[in-house]
Amino acid sequence: MLDLNIQAKLTGFQLEVSTGFSLDCATAVIGPNGSGKTTLLRSIAGLLPSTGSIYLDGESWLDSSNNHIVSAHKRPVGYVSQSPVLLPHLTVENNLKFARWLSKYKRNRESSLDMQHVIESLDLHELLKRKPSALSGGETSRVALAQALTCHPSVLLLDEPLASVDFDRKAELLPYLRSILSEYEIPMLFVSHSLAEVAVLCEQTVVLRHGRIQSEGSTVDVLQGLEASDVVDDIGVVVHGTVVGHDKEFQLTRISFCGQSVVVPSTQSTEVDQVVRMRIRALDVALATTEPENISVRNVLRGTIHSIETSAASPFAQVVVGCGEEAIRAQVTRAAIVDLGLKESMNVFALIKSVTMEL
Repeated sequence: MLDLNIQAKLTGFQLEVSTGFSLDCATAVIGPNGSGKTTLLRSIAGLLPSTGSIYLDGESWLDSSNNHIVSAHKRPVGYVSQSPVLLPHLTVENNLKFARWLSKYKRNRESSLDMQHVIESLDLHELLKRKPSALSGGETSRVALAQALTCHPSVLLLDEPLASVDFDRKAELLPYLRSILSEYEIPMLFVSHSLAEVAVLCEQTVVLRHGRIQSEGSTVDVLQGLEASDVVDDIGVVVHGTVVGHDKEFQLTRISFCGQSVVVPSTQSTEVDQVVRMRIRALDVALATTEPENISVRNVLRGTIHSIETSAASPFAQVVVGCGEEAIRAQVTRAAIVDLGLKESMNVFALIKSVTMEL
């Protein structure tokens, strides 16, 4: 457990966080700009002066009551910032070797991480002889992640590590990030504005607002309860389903969800009977009071309205629709609520485009 009770002051801002992060899963840290996400990670890493206490499995990194502070270069963390900086005079290969050499100051132990395996996984072979000035933003992010992994970390602190990575490379890196915890037993705190990334990677989520924790818990529960002001990315939910088959002709995968069936574009990584998590954005859900016919939308789910959230300051409303034991959100206009006569406990049909469901 990573136990925190820390305070950090910046000009016009104060972070006050008291919580514990489980080390057996990946935890997302989300929230609007200026909520303290980066400040939290930098405080844990020792890069920002803070007071209070930080303990990792009983090992003290900070205890200001006893004037005890472990300096940043001795904390066993792998930190990837939003704009990673590599040593400009060294090649990529020597940057990685230097990170491995520095790790001896963090603690004395054998690492289960093999540098060559990290290089292969992140496809860095062609970059090894280059200098940082010859790397793209996405390439720099991949090298920085490899650097963080090669320093024998007890925990990874990732501050939007995929923000500058292109779509195709991101699709390749996400499965690798998922494997870090299971293969190497390295937990991570993952800051992101992309709820799709959070849904794929993280079992637990913490929402920060104005330097304090607004909510925390399982990713499924936290994303279900988000409000538009909590995040920059689109509101949505994470739901669970079971793969029941593949349509090779049309490259679709059929998934059993809350006693009903949905289809998504096929992915080679899913197998029949595999339990998967999907993210459904509220913007991509439409509602109907009668079952529609002859439409291109492939996913039409029967459900019951649990709640309707409206605000006079917005033209939109958030409708939570229960489908069995799961619930999804739909963002519709307040005018649509009136025109359709939508109300709580009403049976409706939720229309979801298959292309918007992310595995």
